[in-house]
Amino acid sequence: MSMLELLFRAMGIEFSKTMVYKANFIIKLISLMTVDLIGPIVTTLIYTTTSGIPGWSFGQFLLLQGIFVFVMGMVHFSQTAIAWRTVYEVREGNFDKFLTKPYKPLTYLTLTSWEPDGLGEVFVGIIIMAYSFSKLSIPILSFNFLAFIAMLALAWLFTYSITVVIASLAFIAVKSFGLFNIFFSIMDIARYPSTIYSYEMRFFISFLFPVAIASSFPALALIKGYALIDMLWMALPVFGFLVFAWIMWKIAMTKYTSAGG
Repeated sequence: MSMLELLFRAMGIEFSKTMVYKANFIIKLISLMTVDLIGPIVTTLIYTTTSGIPGWSFGQFLLLQGIFVFVMGMVHFSQTAIAWRTVYEVREGNFDKFLTKPYKPLTYLTLTSWEPDGLGEVFVGIIIMAYSFSKLSIPILSFNFLAFIAMLALAWLFTYSITVVIASLAFIAVKSFGLFNIFFSIMDIARYPSTIYSYEMRFFISFLFPVAIASSFPALALIKGYALIDMLWMALPVFGFLVFAWIMWKIAMTKYTSAGG
């Protein structure tokens, strides 16, 4: 079976399992979507009662909010289950089953770990972004839009890297999934434009722990545009984290001791 076939089959299985309890799925979906709509509602209140965020119009800030919701929805949909399954299977002593698959463990986990609930957040993010696009008259056929797509891809790679690091730590500290709480807390910084923070904080969230890639960078790519060299500089820390995550996983695999040994 090819990796693409594995991916679609795994997604189909997860959706089938979810549909067994349709009412529960719908309630969770509505709950998540409602929570994600709070940000845009607060944004509307801010811009109708005050002058808003300096340097950001209502439409621009709403765009940033939509991007953040979309990115975090993709994290929920396609990444959190990777760490959760790893932590759970290691704790239960069942991780060996991934070592017997005809795929590398991380590849298999990446292709088969899905949370359909996250699609609600993804949908809300797309709706908010679409509304912002129309309000800002953003052209789809432009280099800025291609830069925006590239920034979203980098955002996915960065959050994926953190997910792999957390999964790797499961082989050292069984309760490493709790690190997601810290990760999400730090990611909340990206709910607001990087330009409102101090120089030191901007440097931290742009290059040391580049959470700005989850909202500010994609938004600015659409609003102002980036030169190719700027995009390469933004990509460097993301790929640095990806390499670090891969090394962490390799180290974790060498230290793993099966339940039987």
